[in-house]
Amino acid sequence: YVCKDQTGTTGKCDATVESCGTDEVYCLREKKWKSTSSSVGPPRQLSEHMHCATEEECSGSVSDMETCPTPPWKDWNCTACCKSDCCNGIMARSHGTVFQNLKLMLILVAGMLTALQPYLLGSLRIT
Repeated sequence: YVCKDQTGTTGKCDATVESCGTDEVYCLREKKWKSTSSSVGPPRQLSEHMHCATEEECSGSVSDMETCPTPPWKDWNCTACCKSDCCNGIMARSHGTVFQNLKLMLILVAGMLTALQPYLLGSLRIT
């Protein structure tokens, strides 16, 4: 997915796909919380930037999205790279990574199974 300085939670970042060049084997996603120069509106604004990236660009500018500090009172910049088709679109839908989303899904399934356990075991009668 590609977009530049997209604000808001939906828009071009969710809809625009681009084929990467042969040396751009990574998809990069960058989130910025930065001061605005406008005297009208909020003093800071969240924006996203996604594009194809080279290995050199990713190795030099990547932070861990899960642990990236995001204090609301100062500017910050978090970046992440991934290496499969449209993988930065998956990352864009949440603040974490695909691994974090899988972990959350497993926790939810375990919770559902725990809640359903009395009903599931109640239907099994051992004689």
